[in-house]
Amino acid sequence: MPEKMLQNKCSHSKALPAGVCSFCNSSAPDKLLDICFDFINKHLLETICYEDRLTGKLSLNPGLTLPLEICERLLSVRTNSCTSVHSHFVNIFRDTNSTRLKRVRLRKSKIQDSDLEILLKHRLVELEICRASDLTRNCIKYITKYGASLLSLTIEDCPKIFPSNIYSKLDLSNDPFCNNYIFLTPNLKRFAMRGFSQIQPKFYMTLLTMVPRITHLDLSSCGDLGSFNYTDHLIHLTSLVLYNVDNLELLVDAICELKNLRHLDVSQSRDDHGIYEKPSKVLRTLVQSLPKLTSLDISGTNLAGRGVAETTNGHVSDIPGLSSRVNNPLQYLGLYETSHDACLRHDIPAKLIAGNANEEQILVAAVAYLDRTDMLQKVMNELFHMFRFENVVHVGQALNIVLEAMGRHLDERHIQISGRYDSL
Repeated sequence: MPEKMLQNKCSHSKALPAGVCSFCNSSAPDKLLDICFDFINKHLLETICYEDRLTGKLSLNPGLTLPLEICERLLSVRTNSCTSVHSHFVNIFRDTNSTRLKRVRLRKSKIQDSDLEILLKHRLVELEICRASDLTRNCIKYITKYGASLLSLTIEDCPKIFPSNIYSKLDLSNDPFCNNYIFLTPNLKRFAMRGFSQIQPKFYMTLLTMVPRITHLDLSSCGDLGSFNYTDHLIHLTSLVLYNVDNLELLVDAICELKNLRHLDVSQSRDDHGIYEKPSKVLRTLVQSLPKLTSLDISGTNLAGRGVAETTNGHVSDIPGLSSRVNNPLQYLGLYETSHDACLRHDIPAKLIAGNANEEQILVAAVAYLDRTDMLQKVMNELFHMFRFENVVHVGQALNIVLEAMGRHLDERHIQISGRYDSL
């Protein structure tokens, strides 16, 4: 079928970004810039670098200076390729006069603590390190030493940075790098720390004391946070993500004090972890206490209640805890795998819903959970069922999401299998 005819027949969901369609974008050739960076990444020694014969480390060719945009793009291409970022590669950025970096995002890298220091010497404004298994607690001192410029910091699944045998029994007096703080990043605005399930509440209390300016906080899969009342000084906080956090019911009172919150995520992917004794009351308390809330995710919980409708000023809500929002619907509401099939209900006070009631809800859920492999795997299975047994309307957008998920999670076997079936 000619490309123009395919595009004319392509149906797009308004709930998804306009450019998310594999069919409409399939005719666009690879950008010349992408081709060049891909070639350089595969042929570093033939293009911009030389190798130290003794250490194997790479350095820029003499006289060569790379601007910020090229350095960051080169690092990004390397991170997203099949070749991991390691010590020999990071050495390219050792000279801060001939290279520049401001934003560094590393996933599944093989860097050491000394390599992180090389990167931090560039006075970064954003640092994301995910699944860097070789980084140890020694790198904390480098974050403190060079962290004054950091505005955004993400640490995910790096167990040696905050080893549970030390930080589950927090005693700062015995820590050679700390003096009543974990690390110093006084200008930090966004902080995410994910996957540290064995650390005790005192750690988070100490950690958050020194970051009073943060606007976005993500503590996904961080286990027990205690009462969370140590966050009352975070008056600028607008986004709070507590995905897969234990005992969330104990945190409700403290969350209600964060009056500037616009986005709240208390979703769960684990069975029986999102069960509240009085779900409708908890949800009503949260929503009425947070007047600026526009985005809420309660997926995997029973917070939506049993579906007994409530009426407020003549308007009906099939989610009792949200009856106060019938005249002011949420911009986004996560209802994927909520108890009693909340996403199937009729009167839901939200403009955009992530769920599994129909094609649009499933696609919204897929986009929302692209970085959460456990949730994404479930959504991919929904997509497979949809492709196989139902009439898919937004085929191009669905295919684009499947390909994006597979590209982001190359080493996740279940997502790759589901993706292959979805794209057949």
